[in-house]
Amino acid sequence: EWYTDVWGRDALISSLGMSASGDEDLVELAEKTINSVSKFQKENGQLPNKFDSKGQKLCFGEGGCVDTSLWYPIAVFNHYRNTANKKFLKAHMPKVEKALFWAGCLDVNNDLLLETHEGSDWMDLLVRSGRVLYDQVVYYKAVQAADEMQGVLGKKRTYTAFAKNLRRHINVFFWPKQENHSYVQEQFGHTGIEKDFEMILKEGEKDHYYAEVGFRKYDPRFDVYANLLAVIFDVADSEQSARILNQIQTQGIAQPYPIKVLNPPIGEEFFRPFYFRQTDLPHLQHPGNYHNGGIWPFAGGFYVMALKKTEGDWAGALASLAEANKLGKTEEWEFNEWLNASGTPMGSAYQSWSAAMFILAHEYAKKKKSKLWWLSPF
Repeated sequence: EWYTDVWGRDALISSLGMSASGDEDLVELAEKTINSVSKFQKENGQLPNKFDSKGQKLCFGEGGCVDTSLWYPIAVFNHYRNTANKKFLKAHMPKVEKALFWAGCLDVNNDLLLETHEGSDWMDLLVRSGRVLYDQVVYYKAVQAADEMQGVLGKKRTYTAFAKNLRRHINVFFWPKQENHSYVQEQFGHTGIEKDFEMILKEGEKDHYYAEVGFRKYDPRFDVYANLLAVIFDVADSEQSARILNQIQTQGIAQPYPIKVLNPPIGEEFFRPFYFRQTDLPHLQHPGNYHNGGIWPFAGGFYVMALKKTEGDWAGALASLAEANKLGKTEEWEFNEWLNASGTPMGSAYQSWSAAMFILAHEYAKKKKSKLWWLSPF
């Protein structure tokens, strides 16, 4: 009842599962979905946060939606990999390049990373800004997707070196190590950006990427979903991936169902106003709810794939994810938007990305070969 509009990022993420499903109707719907989202691209390259079914009410987000434009190249190339439709790929290539040009303009301090506003991505309940891990990881894979697309179409591959450097900067700034201090000083010692790195260096290395690094501020919390994307999208190396997944297991983050998206949740601490905006739904901010440590089945699909990729216990996680999706407030198999930390279904039922990511996790985990180029094992 709340989601009759087409939400850009949700729709594009959903298309990943639909394209890989092998179901003719779903594959066709995935293509229609990608085409619909791209139809409303602004002249500067940005794609919409949401639009109504008639395309008359366009919304680009209160904080300026970033991640629709980032998921778009990934969804396009994923659909091509599952359909071999080169005509589709060729039609979208100019818009993909345009979307990435717009995204690149968000790097306002020349560190290759995106600096974003509050409320500009899927976790819009939290007040996050500056360099947000989730945005960087999706940006990296979007750049790689565009690079691969250029190769398929016989064009000069112009993103290869940039992708390599972007991955390095994500690892330097979000997984702080003393050994990278000299590199930061060399590259940014004349800018002041090095002070941001030196500040998080005092906090020290974790077993996960920091959730956010901004102007003289940081959040070392475990953004679980973003870290899983780092594993799946090859931002993390094998050692980092093992540490991330081990932390999920030892801290019970996949219990009772996969997966809680933030750990630890934000409590009643002094700086709480720095984490949340005013809302007419304050219960969503409670620890263990919604973005604040709630369980999101669509993110659980990425957890299953991360386990499969690293040869972990994906079968147990997939079965647990099935149980989560089967639960419902009124009937079974509601594919709810989210569950609270205790496993009670919350939010709206029949969420496309909850269902589609379950399909994608199942298809990837069960099949020996995958057409998902970004899910090759280590």
